[in-house]
Amino acid sequence: MKFTGFPNLLDSSAQIIGTAASGMFGTPYGQYIRGILGSNNREYGTEIFKEKEVDLLKDLAIEHVKSGSFKIDYGDLDADITKKLSYTMDLPKNINARDALAITLGTSSLRRSGDRLINVDEYDFQPPEKEPTETSLYGIAHQIGEVVRPEGHGPSIRADLGTWKELGLTKEQFDKVPTLESYEKNIPEDKPDAWEGVAKWLSSSIDEIL
Repeated sequence: MKFTGFPNLLDSSAQIIGTAASGMFGTPYGQYIRGILGSNNREYGTEIFKEKEVDLLKDLAIEHVKSGSFKIDYGDLDADITKKLSYTMDLPKNINARDALAITLGTSSLRRSGDRLINVDEYDFQPPEKEPTETSLYGIAHQIGEVVRPEGHGPSIRADLGTWKELGLTKEQFDKVPTLESYEKNIPEDKPDAWEGVAKWLSSSIDEIL
């Protein structure tokens, strides 16, 4: 008996549970579950964000493109939570749009594809420069992410923000945005997936038992 469907089952479960968590607790919680347990081949769009978060992301994108800047980071978001980010931090119960984008995206980039502006990011976790001596639940979750989703190992975020006309940009402003193609040339074609290795090991073990 083969149990080769485990990776798909894990991914499907992650999408369902992640969507529920986003609705109940906030976008960062849901995307953490989807990003950690889901397939590394997935691409997530604006559907993972709430309406206010998408509106804020569009406003920031328009502001950046007009100024000739194509990267959105913590400082641009001016989110209260970024001043508290640490391994001992407790996540707030009510996460506003700025905090949600800061935790979910961190630093992301703007790229153009056809006539559309895309916010792009690779969902992964970078370890701290110094090993923390104390950790909160947030810190533990981040450490799990560092093991399962180190840099270059996670799914992608490709949030379509609309056409340059819909966003009120000029063609000249839009044409200065780097292309999505140039961005994706720097991403490994075969991104390794830690959970796929776990799934294969479990499938093999179950096959031997059965």
